Amino acid sequence: MESAPANAKYVTMELDPTLTNERVVQAGPGMIVTDEGADQHVVFTSFLPYVEDTSLAANAFTVELDPAPESYYTGLAFSMKAANATTGPSTVGVGVLGNKALKKTNGLDIAAGDIVADQVVVVLYDGTNFLLLTERATSTPTLTWHSQTFTSTGTFTLPTNLYGNMVWVTICGGGGGGGYGGASYPGGGGGAGGAVEMCPCFVNSDVTVTIGTGGAGGSSGTPAGGNGLASSMGSISVTGGKGGIRGTALAMNQFGGNSGDGARGGLYFSVGSTTTGINKGQGGRSGGGGGAGSAMSNYAGDGGDSTYFPGGAGGSSRGGGGGASLFATGGAGASGAGGAGSLGSGGAGGGPSSPYTGGAGGDGKCIVYYITTS
Repeated sequence: MESAPANAKYVTMELDPTLTNERVVQAGPGMIVTDEGADQHVVFTSFLPYVEDTSLAANAFTVELDPAPESYYTGLAFSMKAANATTGPSTVGVGVLGNKALKKTNGLDIAAGDIVADQVVVVLYDGTNFLLLTERATSTPTLTWHSQTFTSTGTFTLPTNLYGNMVWVTICGGGGGGGYGGASYPGGGGGAGGAVEMCPCFVNSDVTVTIGTGGAGGSSGTPAGGNGLASSMGSISVTGGKGGIRGTALAMNQFGGNSGDGARGGLYFSVGSTTTGINKGQGGRSGGGGGAGSAMSNYAGDGGDSTYFPGGAGGSSRGGGGGASLFATGGAGASGAGGAGSLGSGGAGGGPSSPYTGGAGGDGKCIVYYITTS
């Protein structure tokens, strides 16, 4: 007799001496017996045992194997007819060995509808969990579109039924703060945070989402507006907008801040208008730079426009407007304190009247789009 695993079931047979050595008898799941005269050989084959689930409730499959294994071992596999459809994470229990988690081959939990009642599936024990090796041939998954918005730092939790392990990210950095103003010399507006739209990102675990804060508005102690900080999700990162420069007697120092994507901030110029020319911040897909302040009564530049929003207004005896972000218009200039930005847009520069302070840039924002199956 050839050697067999310790957990093998030995079969006693009465051989017919009149038969030739070509006789083959199926003796049990995964086992055949052949006879050669008076000798008997037990050979273990790659045939998958077929068993039927006897569970009474969903998600806890229970089977009996014959021969019964003494313990779970890597490579244990069988085909199983399910008694119930899955409604969520599931287990498989073989005899008295206890339950083991049943996972998809990508390591995710079983979801509702992955197995239906009376479906025959193949499972394999990998040393830790059972893996579902077959999928529903007749199933057509329902795909559902979702989005999750972050306006402060947090965690994107991987859905158990995420389709394709792919998400799409729209994100912007923090906006720059407006520069400090002064009598006759308004400050420049802050630039909007850089951004990307619907950028694909592969995920297989929870991911930290960092939202960049907006830059502080310029003050008497710190005249230049603060730069906005970068926002990120996984490998995707966008820079913050630059702060505006305070107004001074040196006309060409009255710059608006550049956007995080490099759109130029407006410059002071003695002729022109608030909405055209170099007083206005440059537009951009992800947010234009803030408009420059002006000592001339009507030449404080508007902030640069983004694809979806206008820049903050400058105007007569005002600070430069903040650059618009992917999500919001820029802060509006005023004769006194500059208006604050929001959702990554730039703050406006301080005006020529007290209190002169620049508006703060808006904190960034992130929207994660993804698809689930059911």
